[in-house]
Amino acid sequence: MLKRIIREFFFKIGFFPPFSKSKDNAIILMYHGVDSIGSKLFNSRHVSKSVFEKHLIFLKKNANIISLTDFFDKKFSKNKINIAITFDDGYENNYLYAVPLLKKYNIPASFFITGLNTTNCNILWADYLNIIEALWDKDIVVKEECYTKKNGHYTSIQTGVLLSESLRNENNNFNFKNELTIAIPEILNIIKKEKYIEYWKLMSDSEIQEISMNSLFEIGSHGFYHNNIGNLKDFEIEYELIKSKEYLENLISKPIISIAYPDGSYSKSALNIANACGYKIQLATEDYLSNDDVNDERIMSRQG
Repeated sequence: MLKRIIREFFFKIGFFPPFSKSKDNAIILMYHGVDSIGSKLFNSRHVSKSVFEKHLIFLKKNANIISLTDFFDKKFSKNKINIAITFDDGYENNYLYAVPLLKKYNIPASFFITGLNTTNCNILWADYLNIIEALWDKDIVVKEECYTKKNGHYTSIQTGVLLSESLRNENNNFNFKNELTIAIPEILNIIKKEKYIEYWKLMSDSEIQEISMNSLFEIGSHGFYHNNIGNLKDFEIEYELIKSKEYLENLISKPIISIAYPDGSYSKSALNIANACGYKIQLATEDYLSNDDVNDERIMSRQG
């Protein structure tokens, strides 16, 4: 959070010290949601459309903004810092607020999409958890395990493990996450209220298709189920990456060559499996799995 506050300060004054030691004088920026007012009610992953526009104006003036493909091909300017813009999660607010601004300033960007549109669970588990921790106080029972709210976070009564950690690790599978999202029917009704929809609703297939037809934008994989890929077995990783690729390629009729790992979670096996599946571009979040990956040209880190 402190790093993000510092970066925001430097954005406002038009100075780039936090980025000056970047490799090749180049940075990949990672956004998630762009909402109407910049609410932090549920999480800090959304930025308001007015602030996002200020970012774009600043970057357009001070940086060389290029597509992610060109970034990996190192088509860099020597005179300016080089920037690629990415969005994780595939929120509909990207389509409603970010895309029109990117078009306005003729700025390229990449959008990383899950396969949840093909399932009966159309909300990311992280968003659902953020929402229930903000709006719900009663105990939750998922597959005979009871979670109670302590200090604002749900914790297992049996094991003492935070629900968020359980979802990333031992219960890192879609079936458990699906059970969680239907455990509180009342929440499913609450979040459908207009004031909450923009914080969780995902782009529809038709909206993804529309974005993909614009030459400014690239579509990539964000995993199929939004599982933490680094915690999966090899056969599960391969299944997710192939299934995601097939869904998106059938949807937009273009090759899918990039993947942004959900939660920045990947493994050495994932790197190799993704490469074998045809993903030429792989993205971590703000940190690599290990220092060795800094020199692995198949994967790059990003700044949140």
